[in-house]
Amino acid sequence: MLAFGFLHLALRAINVRRAVAVNLSMGGHPAIERSPPRVHANFAENPPVAVLLLSMAARRGAPWWALHVLCLGVLVGRASHAFCRRHTPEVFGYRIDDRQLTFGTLILPT
Repeated sequence: MLAFGFLHLALRAINVRRAVAVNLSMGGHPAIERSPPRVHANFAENPPVAVLLLSMAARRGAPWWALHVLCLGVLVGRASHAFCRRHTPEVFGYRIDDRQLTFGTLILPT
Protein backbone atom coordinates (compact mmCIF):
# COMPACT_ATOMS: atom_id res chain seq x y z
CA MET A 1 0.00 0.00 0.00
CA LEU A 2 2.87 2.36 0.77
CA ALA A 3 4.32 1.75 -2.69
CA PHE A 4 1.05 2.75 -4.36
CA GLY A 5 0.91 5.89 -2.24
CA PHE A 6 4.50 6.72 -3.18
CA LEU A 7 3.75 6.22 -6.87
CA HIS A 8 0.64 8.42 -6.64
CA LEU A 9 2.63 11.21 -4.98
CA ALA A 10 5.41 10.89 -7.57
CA LEU A 11 2.96 11.32 -10.42
CA ARG A 12 1.36 14.36 -8.77
CA ALA A 13 4.82 15.88 -8.22
CA ILE A 14 5.69 15.36 -11.89
CA ASN A 15 2.47 17.04 -13.00
CA VAL A 16 3.10 20.10 -10.80
CA ARG A 17 6.70 20.40 -11.98
CA ARG A 18 5.56 20.21 -15.61
CA ALA A 19 2.88 22.85 -15.03
CA VAL A 20 5.41 25.38 -13.71
CA ALA A 21 8.30 24.18 -15.93
CA VAL A 22 10.73 23.36 -13.10
CA ASN A 23 12.93 20.26 -13.31
CA LEU A 24 15.05 20.50 -10.16
CA SER A 25 14.82 22.16 -6.78
CA MET A 26 11.93 24.51 -6.02
CA GLY A 27 12.61 27.02 -8.78
CA GLY A 28 11.27 29.86 -6.63
CA HIS A 29 7.67 28.72 -7.13
CA PRO A 30 5.45 28.66 -4.02
CA ALA A 31 3.28 26.01 -5.69
CA ILE A 32 6.21 23.62 -5.51
CA GLU A 33 7.32 24.63 -2.02
CA ARG A 34 4.22 23.33 -0.27
CA SER A 35 2.62 20.93 -2.71
CA PRO A 36 3.08 17.45 -4.20
CA PRO A 37 6.88 17.54 -4.70
CA ARG A 38 7.44 18.39 -1.03
CA VAL A 39 4.89 15.81 0.15
CA HIS A 40 6.53 13.22 -2.10
CA ALA A 41 9.97 14.01 -0.65
CA ASN A 42 8.64 13.78 2.89
CA PHE A 43 7.06 10.43 2.11
CA ALA A 44 10.39 9.19 0.74
CA GLU A 45 12.13 10.09 4.00
CA ASN A 46 9.92 8.49 6.68
CA PRO A 47 8.14 5.26 5.63
CA PRO A 48 11.27 3.41 4.44
CA VAL A 49 12.88 3.90 7.85
CA ALA A 50 9.68 2.82 9.60
CA VAL A 51 9.40 -0.31 7.45
CA LEU A 52 13.04 -1.18 8.16
CA LEU A 53 12.55 -0.77 11.91
CA LEU A 54 9.33 -2.79 11.82
CA SER A 55 11.04 -5.62 9.94
CA MET A 56 13.82 -5.66 12.54
CA ALA A 57 11.20 -5.76 15.31
CA ALA A 58 9.52 -8.69 13.55
CA ARG A 59 12.86 -10.54 13.40
CA ARG A 60 13.27 -9.98 17.15
CA GLY A 61 9.90 -11.63 17.75
CA ALA A 62 7.56 -8.68 18.25
CA PRO A 63 3.90 -9.70 18.48
CA TRP A 64 2.08 -9.71 15.16
CA TRP A 65 -0.69 -7.46 16.48
CA ALA A 66 1.83 -4.81 17.58
CA LEU A 67 3.42 -4.81 14.13
CA HIS A 68 0.02 -4.40 12.50
CA VAL A 69 -0.88 -1.50 14.78
CA LEU A 70 2.43 0.22 14.00
CA CYS A 71 1.99 -0.34 10.26
CA LEU A 72 -1.47 1.18 10.49
CA GLY A 73 0.13 4.14 12.26
CA VAL A 74 2.49 4.64 9.32
CA LEU A 75 -0.38 4.49 6.80
CA VAL A 76 -2.66 6.82 8.73
CA GLY A 77 0.15 9.25 9.55
CA ARG A 78 1.29 9.59 5.96
CA ALA A 79 -2.28 9.83 4.63
CA SER A 80 -3.01 12.55 7.18
CA HIS A 81 0.12 14.43 6.15
CA ALA A 82 -0.80 14.30 2.47
CA PHE A 83 -4.36 15.41 3.28
CA CYS A 84 -3.37 18.46 5.32
CA ARG A 85 -0.62 19.56 2.92
CA ARG A 86 -3.07 19.39 0.03
CA HIS A 87 -5.46 21.92 1.54
CA THR A 88 -4.95 25.66 1.73
CA PRO A 89 -4.91 26.91 4.39
CA GLU A 90 -3.12 23.96 5.89
CA VAL A 91 -5.02 21.89 8.46
CA PHE A 92 -2.44 22.27 11.23
CA GLY A 93 -4.11 19.94 13.76
CA TYR A 94 -3.66 16.98 11.43
CA ARG A 95 0.00 17.88 10.93
CA ILE A 96 0.59 17.42 14.66
CA ASP A 97 -1.27 14.10 14.63
CA ASP A 98 0.59 12.76 11.62
CA ARG A 99 3.96 13.70 13.13
CA GLN A 100 3.05 11.92 16.37
CA LEU A 101 1.98 8.79 14.48
CA THR A 102 5.09 8.79 12.33
CA PHE A 103 7.48 9.43 15.22
CA GLY A 104 5.68 6.79 17.27
CA THR A 105 6.23 4.19 14.58
CA LEU A 106 9.89 5.18 14.41
CA ILE A 107 10.45 5.06 18.18
CA LEU A 108 8.31 2.15 19.39
CA PRO A 109 9.92 -0.65 17.33
CA THR A 110 13.42 0.23 18.59
